Amino acid sequence: MSPLPAKQTTHIASATREDVFVRGKSLCSELIGKVSFTEMTYLQVTGRMPSAGQTAVVDACLVALMEHGMTPSTIVARLIYSSAPEAVQAAVAAWLLGVGSVFVGSMETAARMLQEALPDPRAPVDIEALAQGLVADHRTRKRAVPGIGHRFHKPIDPRAPKLFEIA
Repeated sequence: MSPLPAKQTTHIASATREDVFVRGKSLCSELIGKVSFTEMTYLQVTGRMPSAGQTAVVDACLVALMEHGMTPSTIVARLIYSSAPEAVQAAVAAWLLGVGSVFVGSMETAARMLQEALPDPRAPVDIEALAQGLVADHRTRKRAVPGIGHRFHKPIDPRAPKLFEIA
């Protein structure tokens, strides 16, 4: 007898002994071999299949994310993996521990800024005025807007125009 219940369910997926369902679609008969990784990711995140244009934009973003050069977290992951290739989880953990305020972690600062700007996300707000106020405040203080721009690629990240072209 299995220790698991006959049917396991979440809002995203459910499983029976015969099949797995993601957002109501059969993984075995409707998804595997019929949708791309990007389409599947979009389905799981949004609950619906993407249009061709949405798939192209997500694909382009994923391609742009593939190479991040010689950042400290990448270097430490490469060094740990070279030291212990049998323990890939150690290299992944080392990379994660390298996430901070300078590399990768800039989104945390952006999220904090937005949380402070919108203390009650249910309250009505003029988003355009809020955004203009945040940018003006950062300009006055001569600080970069968190999550915008790139430390190395100035004045613009060369990936951005291509992503906007595709979008």
